[in-house]
Order: sequence, then C-alpha cells, then structure tokens
Amino acid sequence: MENNLWKRLARPAVFVEIISAIRSYALIILYFAYRAYNRAEEISIFNSFDLFLDFLFNVIPAFLVIISGVMEYRKFKYQLTEDYMMIHRGWIRREKKSIPIDKIQSVQVEQNWLYRMLNIYLVKVDTIGESDVEVEVGGVRKEEAFQLKQRVQTLKSQIREEDPEMAAKEEEEDVYRYELTNKQITRYAVTENLLWVFLPIVLTGILIYRLYAMTDLSQFNFALIFQLLFGDYDAIDVEGGKADVTISYVLLYMLLIGSFSSSLIFFNRILGLFKYKLIMRTSEIFIQRGLINKFETIIPKRKIQYITWYTNLIRRRLGIYTLNYKYAGSRRTLGADAIVPFFDEGMLPELISPYHKVDFLKRGENNMEGDHEANMRYNNSISSYLGQPTQIDKSYIARNFIFVKLPLSLALIILSYWVHPYLFYFSFLIPVYFIFHNIWFARNFHIWLLPEYIIIKKGVWGRRHFIVKWEKLQKLTLLRTPYQRRSNLSNLILCTASSNIFIPYIPLDTAEEIKDYGLYKTERSITFLF
Repeated sequence: MENNLWKRLARPAVFVEIISAIRSYALIILYFAYRAYNRAEEISIFNSFDLFLDFLFNVIPAFLVIISGVMEYRKFKYQLTEDYMMIHRGWIRREKKSIPIDKIQSVQVEQNWLYRMLNIYLVKVDTIGESDVEVEVGGVRKEEAFQLKQRVQTLKSQIREEDPEMAAKEEEEDVYRYELTNKQITRYAVTENLLWVFLPIVLTGILIYRLYAMTDLSQFNFALIFQLLFGDYDAIDVEGGKADVTISYVLLYMLLIGSFSSSLIFFNRILGLFKYKLIMRTSEIFIQRGLINKFETIIPKRKIQYITWYTNLIRRRLGIYTLNYKYAGSRRTLGADAIVPFFDEGMLPELISPYHKVDFLKRGENNMEGDHEANMRYNNSISSYLGQPTQIDKSYIARNFIFVKLPLSLALIILSYWVHPYLFYFSFLIPVYFIFHNIWFARNFHIWLLPEYIIIKKGVWGRRHFIVKWEKLQKLTLLRTPYQRRSNLSNLILCTASSNIFIPYIPLDTAEEIKDYGLYKTERSITFLF
C-alpha cells in the first residue's frame, strides 16, 4: 500500500452506505406500504389528503436518506502515513480524524453476508480510549483490506523495535493450534442457554391466542394471525375494552421485538462458531471463525486483562465450557468477542498460559484425562488447594431481593396479567424463585486472594471463574450504602482496560486490603498494561 495517498471506498460500498442509511427507516416504509395496499382498492393516493401526507412524510424522506448515503460514500476517504491514520468523512456534518499509529490497539478484517455478496471487506480500527470502534472502513477490496491491516502492524512493530524495552522481541511462531469440529459445534449449540430465546416466543404466542379469544371468530389460521399482528380490527372484530386492547398490543409488539432480537443473537452466536480456528503464537493469539459472517481477531498477549471461563447447568453435566479472553480494546460485538469453546478441562492450563502460569491448574493433571467424574473431582479439589475463600455477606440475600428482585417480580406479575390470566397465577412463583436464586448466589460466590492474582468463582445454575492479575487493575472502587456503612460492608469494583468485575457485600476490611494491595502491585509493576 502506497504512503501519503488518499484512498476511497470500492464502488460496491455505495450499496452498503445506502442500506445502512435506510435501515432505521425501513419499518416506517413497510407500514406505509401495508396501509396503502389495504386502501388502494377503495381510494387513490391523490384523492385522499391523509394518504397523500403519508406519501410526503414517509416516501420522500426515504429518497433523501438514499441520497445522503450516496454522498456519505463519495465524501469518505482515508490515508495511512508513517505516523497517523487519517479519516475524512461526512456530507453535511464533516469530520476529520487523525489516529496516531502507536495508539491503535487492533485492526480487524470482517466480511458479513452483504459484504460477501459485494465482494468487499470491512476493516475495523480500534483504540482503547473510545467506548465504540474508533474507525470502520466499510467497503474495500480484499487486497486493500489486508494490505491496510498488514501495514498498520508493520508500522507498530517498527515503533516497538525503536523502544529499547521492547527491542528484544521473539520471532513469531505457532506454539499451539486448536480447531472445532462440526460435531462439537452442534453439541455446543444444543446446550446453549435457550431460556431468553424461548421465553419471549412463548409469551408472544400466548398473547396472540388471547387476542384471538377476544374475537368472535371460530377459525384460527395464518391469515388471522397476520391480521391480529397488524391490528386489523375491522377484519377480526375484536371485542373488549379499548384500553385493554391497546395495552395488549403494546405488550405484543414489545414481545415481538424481544423474540426477534434474542433469536437473532442466538443464531449469530452459533453460526459465528463454524470454521473455528485458534492459533497461539509467541506474542499473540489468532482467532478465526464464522460461517456467514467471517471474523478474524488478533489478540496480543500483553493486552489480555483477565480470563474467565464458564458453563451452564446442562453443560456442567456434559463437560462443555467456554473461555473468554478479556483484552484491552475489545468491544461487546461478535467480531471482537474472543471466546474459546472447549470440551476438556485438561485444556485449561494451555488456554490460560498466555495470560499466566497458574500452578493449581497443573495439580492432578493426570486426573483431567479421565472421564467426566474425574474432572468434576478435580474441579472440586481447587477449593481445598487454595485454602479458605472469602464469601459475600448473607445480608445480600434479603436486601438484594427487597430493592432489586421484588420490584422486578411485581413488574413481571403485572406483565403476566396482561398476557394471560392463567399465567398471572403462575407468576407468583417468580419471587420464590428469586429468593432461592439469591441464596445460591451468595453460597456459591467465592474469592481467593493470592500473591500474584485473584480468583473469583460464582454462579447459580452454572459456574463462572475469573482470573485477574493484580498489575492489570487500573482502578479499584468501593461503593457503600448507608446500611453497608453501619454493617462494615462494601461493594467492590475491579476496573480493568477491558471491563469491570463487581463484587457485592464483602467485609470492609477485606475490600480495603484488596484495594491497597492492588494499588501497590500496580505501582510496582514494570510490565505494560497494553
């Protein structure tokens, strides 16, 4: 890639800009199209003033949005020099951005189904300072995308070589490779926690049936469901109060949005794991995955802030786990989610080794190679090896229930009443569930404080472990309510460059010791945070 030359997006990228511009406007256009379709047989658009206003306020702005997308494509350009990456974009509101090369934390190349159809790629340039991705170059050819990524990595390597503390850099080589088979991905998909997928779908079905029960029709088919969804009262002759029908439809549309969003997230997670490949190199971790949307993530080992692995109730019985590298510059998006599904606890020492050589994970290594019962015995022996853990105070159970879970329970009970009367009676079990949930949460929350790192274990239906090195902590925050001040308790937040870890209701002296020791280890550390 040549230096000091402004680059523009590939021509097919104009379609991406147009689709992105009208994406938020599509529902209004669909509504107008459906309304016009129902009334087209009776009245012309030029003989109805309100229908003509619909055309003016919905269709004409859509064309303006398309024109805006075309102009955004024409005004976008970028340039990569020896010291900066510069971006110029914007049509009405123009923006100029310069990013120092040494501040760039990661460069990711992605290709979803739309980009694949257009044979172009999306390049994400990220820094630590922003809550979102710093720059997205959406729509470049394959050669230019990978040249841009390689050029940034080369310039950053030159900067590191000029630094005397980073000059002695080892030669990159593959030290560990790991891939998932289709059978493993299928097992992982089947055992995914489907509660938040099926729950809104089931509630939507119940509410649609309730709306059907409010009609005087005896036939229940897909055409009637379609009329119920769009509120065609003239066709279905809904009986009941106007307020009752209005509230039911508000809840119905909320549940439809929730069902669509949760299902889309679920399928994106599963399809995103096909063709999974992990390669550990001398100084970085390379993850490649995706069936429809392809993602490539490169994680420098020095950027890993902490490691967490977890499993749900079903996966605990089948020996299925998920490890996550939380690294500086990561975002809450599928492309930047550095997850590693694995099916043998014996892999833990190897997967954790890029972050820290954890001694207790090597203990009883021979037992890891046995059956699942041997793995469970090994997992239970961790507590005895580390000693007595710190636990959260039992007062968390009642106070969290009263101030957090009880208002949520009341809201769900009211929601259940409007969904279906029979569901309303079952909803009174929700507070009982939350009480037992808090009891098990407090019982399973353990904290081990070791000289080099912190280990946290928690969970109700599943189990989640955290390993955090002291020197990776950027800030420790103590939060105390009036009750906690009287009871010498405190909430503690461990802040890292990737995300935060919340520890509730621990003794005040323990929280202050963690804060003082964490600050001491951070100040004495000579390693780079990023």
